[in-house]
Amino acid sequence: DYQPDRKLSEALEYYFPVQNELNNHDLVDLPEDIDSLLVKKPLIVLYGQDELQKQKISEYLANTHNQPLLILDINKAYQAQISNSELIRGFSREIKLANALPIIVGLDQVPENNTEINTLFQSLSEFEETIIIFTNRNWPIIRKETEHIKPVYWLDCKNPTSGKRIKIWKQYLGKNFDIDEKELESLANQFNLSATQIQNIVYSAHDLAFKKGKQISIEDLYEATR
Repeated sequence: DYQPDRKLSEALEYYFPVQNELNNHDLVDLPEDIDSLLVKKPLIVLYGQDELQKQKISEYLANTHNQPLLILDINKAYQAQISNSELIRGFSREIKLANALPIIVGLDQVPENNTEINTLFQSLSEFEETIIIFTNRNWPIIRKETEHIKPVYWLDCKNPTSGKRIKIWKQYLGKNFDIDEKELESLANQFNLSATQIQNIVYSAHDLAFKKGKQISIEDLYEATR
């Protein structure tokens, strides 16, 4: 019955990913040698705009090793005026207590010239286990400093290929939809969307259909997409 440290609790999120088809690695772009990479206990930098893809990659890795996720929002921690030494010591302890796969988010809200960030990355480079970072930035300090000590793997969370987009459309539409397969493929091929955008579009299309009192249609999906 894991409960995070009270001082860090506002900046931490802990959960076990639900194992279902949506977490299948066929829906995201993972390197074929991901398992051998994980043996090296790397720092995995998931960068790019597709936040849902970052989440699904992390959930896939957690499910593969039957671990929960422990997510630290570094921006919230700094706003709470938690020092780096307290943060690293506390977060490391929580990771071990929860036997969790650690993720750091919120870096993009922190100024790059923040001296605390340099100290943070130096500490992360000495971390003994795999750790994941969500970011939209290049972070030169990772390339200059961290990778000399700890293996660093950069994974570009760009928009999925058209084949993967079709699968993502189907996953979020669910099994109970009456839309022609070819029409859905045409939609997936026409718009180069991220997984996050597809998720939001399906939710919007369901709202449109609900207001009409009808089942979701291909027209609703096109309207929501536009």
